Amino acid sequence: GARGAGGIVLITTKSGKPGDTKIDFEAYTGVQAVSNKIELMDADQWMEYTEWNKKEKYRRDGKGDPFADPSITFDVMGSKYWTRKFWYGDDRDAIMSNTDWQDEGLQPATKNNFQITLTKGVESGSFLVSGNYLDQEGLFKGTSFKRYNFRSNARYDINKRIEVGMNLSASHSLADGYNNGEGKESPYMRLIVADPTVPVDGNTRSHEYGLLTGDPNPIIQSQVITDDTKTTRTLGNMFANFQIIDGLKLGGQYGLDIRSIESTWFKPMYVNKKARREGDQNNVNSLRSLVQGTLSYDKTFGDHTIGLLAGSSYEESHSKRVNIDSWDFASDDIHTFNTAATFRNWNDTETEWSLLSY
Repeated sequence: GARGAGGIVLITTKSGKPGDTKIDFEAYTGVQAVSNKIELMDADQWMEYTEWNKKEKYRRDGKGDPFADPSITFDVMGSKYWTRKFWYGDDRDAIMSNTDWQDEGLQPATKNNFQITLTKGVESGSFLVSGNYLDQEGLFKGTSFKRYNFRSNARYDINKRIEVGMNLSASHSLADGYNNGEGKESPYMRLIVADPTVPVDGNTRSHEYGLLTGDPNPIIQSQVITDDTKTTRTLGNMFANFQIIDGLKLGGQYGLDIRSIESTWFKPMYVNKKARREGDQNNVNSLRSLVQGTLSYDKTFGDHTIGLLAGSSYEESHSKRVNIDSWDFASDDIHTFNTAATFRNWNDTETEWSLLSY
């Protein structure tokens, strides 16, 4: 059939045993930390390297040899050969720092997990109900992940030949800083290339000294950029099995997988190297359903066992994605897209497919 190469997977989940009522509670906490930082230059090493580079460029341009003539200072060379203007300005002493951006931006991250499970077994069946909560800080300041999860299953024998049951799982999660919006220009990427001479609380448009480099403060970016991804998912199925004769079983099930993902990203102007505000919204909703029927025969004759399986399934999927990418919002405090002056991109797509297997 269409999925014959994939084989058959039978999944069993924890359930109660007849006569038992059991409540389990589990909890753990832990801390994660970066054990090996990337080895980078400090402020003195960075200045020495870049100033050597500029002096060499000045020499290659044929304007003189700063290495041989101490009178050719950076003031003489001019601002074209300055790596950072504030290195040679009147505010040098007030601004100059020796910032270890990895020490400042990374943190020990706590992780807490709690789970409670109730199982109950009766003579003709069993059920299970479970709830879980996960709260995890990110290693990069301003990032985190939370998840709520609920799970239940039940099985009941109507009589000696008919068994019915259901499985249900629902979860909701919130990831803050998961997408990091801009790839190579994301806060973490900027953290490991940030200038160590820049103060840790500076380099934003709202700071008294403004933008000192082309890349704004990555730590403040991570803390104030809205980068939230909310995911809600529900999976469930119902099944029934009928023992026609000894060894011959007819089974059927119906399942659903409902998923909703909402991603919101917004960068205020004061932490943007461009003098504008940018935002992006991405919503994905999907529904998948499955109907499946099987007929199986299992019989043992002495030292020999026969196992036969025939079945058919029909799977259907529908998904819709809407993406809006805009800039020039009216305010850093209002993130709704009706305040944006420019729409860079707008995509609205729907996808449907179905698959019949046997």
